[in-house]
Amino acid sequence: MKIIFLGHNPLQAALIAANLYLGKGPTQKLPEGLNTVPYQDMLFSPIYIGSDNKGNQVYTLGGGKDLWMVKRSIEDLLNILGIEEGNLMVAPVSTSWDRVLGWLSHIPPPLGGRHLNLLARRILWLFQHRVLQELVKQVKP
Repeated sequence: MKIIFLGHNPLQAALIAANLYLGKGPTQKLPEGLNTVPYQDMLFSPIYIGSDNKGNQVYTLGGGKDLWMVKRSIEDLLNILGIEEGNLMVAPVSTSWDRVLGWLSHIPPPLGGRHLNLLARRILWLFQHRVLQELVKQVKP
């Protein structure tokens, strides 16, 4: 089975939730390679995070503003293609911090936007675990 943690973008809450699900978190370190991949290359493609102890592959995916619409679209596409529901699970994850990071991402780089976004991403990684742990507990393949 493939499990997709669907967030507003694949690098914030979805990434933390995927790592918590895999038992890699909470940790103070960002996943390796997170800052080396061009951001625009990750926005609308699934990012493979790892496999759980049952062999389920775990991904993150950025879905933009309307996560429930994206989730439903993926599920409808599975039905159209005749793929069984048990092969893919889409778990939307969203928290109030996502809005803050979304707002910070609109600050132009000359005004410190990139640095503020990286700082906010680190703060998110450190302090948002409780909320995401509750969401991750609901994911049962």
